[in-house]
Amino acid sequence: MNPLSKGESGQALILVLILLLIGGLMLTPLLNFVGTGLKSSQVYQQKTDELYAADAGAEYALWKIKNDDPPFPPYQITGINGLSVDIDIDEADTIAGEPVGGTGRHAEWLIVTTNVTYDAGTGNYTYTMSVSNNGSSTVWIAKLLIELPPGVDYVPDSTSSDLTNPQDAEPTTISGSSATGITPVWEDGTPGTKILAGETKHHCFKLSGPPGIEEIEGHGFVEANRPDVGTVWIMDDVLYSIRSQAKDASGAVLAEIRARVWGSSQLLDISSWQIIP
Repeated sequence: MNPLSKGESGQALILVLILLLIGGLMLTPLLNFVGTGLKSSQVYQQKTDELYAADAGAEYALWKIKNDDPPFPPYQITGINGLSVDIDIDEADTIAGEPVGGTGRHAEWLIVTTNVTYDAGTGNYTYTMSVSNNGSSTVWIAKLLIELPPGVDYVPDSTSSDLTNPQDAEPTTISGSSATGITPVWEDGTPGTKILAGETKHHCFKLSGPPGIEEIEGHGFVEANRPDVGTVWIMDDVLYSIRSQAKDASGAVLAEIRARVWGSSQLLDISSWQIIP
């Protein structure tokens, strides 16, 4: 091996100095990058904990609807990921933009049931709502509303009803679409259509759609003009609005979930579940 010349002996030192300089220039940004990553991970974990706390509150609300009787007072649970969670459960005041009245003390006078059959020959469902007056006096029906699942459309001119005037009255409004679910409304005004004590009347219409649609009976209500009867829900399935807020020690809202749920002691059907940023 040939010995190094004088000119070559300093080149290694220069190379080392250059590498040290480059390393020094890269070290600070690299450390900053690592620190930022750690901070981002901590923030992500914090937001996840906050969201989980709000979610726990919403799940608690579902349990209360399923297992307790209304009305539901405001609730607060503490110690969820170091946070407190405020929970509100209220009956919905609108469905598809339609106002929902209150339930009267004689709401149990009306019994509302549904039956849906499918005709493969026509590709139509026949929807029948039956309303029985088990009270001691006449009740006048002002409004019928049915929220249906996705996949069906109302068949025009298909209504045949003892609960509308005239009996073949078309829906006053139909909101939504087949893709998201339609909500037909029949509104008879004042005084409406009467049901005598002990009488049962029926409301029929047709829907087009494929067979086997789940929960085709949908949800909804009958509204009486008498405030002591008020709104009567189909099969006792009430639409509730849930708000669950995770808060810190100062009371600042860190995460919130809002949901709309059809619920009773028999079932829960989540209509919407929204995370509020």
